[in-house]
Amino acid sequence: RDEIKNLKLKPLNNIEFIWLKEGPCKDTIINDLLYHDLYLLIHLLGINHITDIDYIKNSNDILVFTFKYGNINIKINYNRDWKGEKTKIIKIDDNIINLSIPQNDPLQESIDMCLLDKTDFEYNHYLSLETIKLLETFL
Repeated sequence: RDEIKNLKLKPLNNIEFIWLKEGPCKDTIINDLLYHDLYLLIHLLGINHITDIDYIKNSNDILVFTFKYGNINIKINYNRDWKGEKTKIIKIDDNIINLSIPQNDPLQESIDMCLLDKTDFEYNHYLSLETIKLLETFL
């Protein structure tokens, strides 16, 4: 998405990931949701150390915590016990990116990119491995 691509050009201070959706899910909330946001952090900001983890709420279906990713303040706010409309928002400093309604079907877009040979599998593999390493910080 263009609004995410353009973020790589700006210095960032605060990022908040908000996912509100109805569960329950078969996987843990960390594996189910956090993986995607860590992947995005690495893609946007490169590899940084995670420090100052502060859990505010950690249960099967609600996870709220803060941490530092390099010098950037990150807040995670997930709720899989949500009864309202499914919501996925990323707040970056004063910008709000609403990913609740994708511009395109993400799965179809991924398939199309593969079929058109426009997928950088090596980069994706690298990001996936680095994301798994960071994810272990929270497990």
